[in-house]
Amino acid sequence: MKVAGTELMVTGGGVRTSQLITTLRAAGQFVGVEPSFEPAAEHDSPELGDMDRLLTIDEEAMTFLGDWFGFSTAVLEELRLTGRAQDVGRVQLWPGHLDSAVEVGSMDAGQRATYGAFPGDHAHDESYLYVGAWGDVDRSDPYWNETNFNGASL
Repeated sequence: MKVAGTELMVTGGGVRTSQLITTLRAAGQFVGVEPSFEPAAEHDSPELGDMDRLLTIDEEAMTFLGDWFGFSTAVLEELRLTGRAQDVGRVQLWPGHLDSAVEVGSMDAGQRATYGAFPGDHAHDESYLYVGAWGDVDRSDPYWNETNFNGASL
């Protein structure tokens, strides 16, 4: 499944089908997902709103997001596959946050962190890369520059 411009595309069994993006309900039905109004596991997932409201698609924004997530997934996969990475998770796109991230590091040694990429959020006007420490960080070290979460961003 992918988004190309203003279309959803699904490939299966060697066949590609596409449909214009119109509403959340239509998109969910096309890809075989039943949207849920239950709160997501992510603490800051937005409410779905009107599932039948006609969506306005900004092609320039869609192109940016496609490029951003392509870039960030490639970078995070490279990190994940380095020989020194321990206890590596899978690169995942978190729909409520709209960031891609991977968990890396030993929990036993207190060195686990989430590495990720946001296209921008309420605290950052521009896209950024981040590391979110799972343990305490030394706030006297200027590397740990983030005030919105326990970590660092660039």
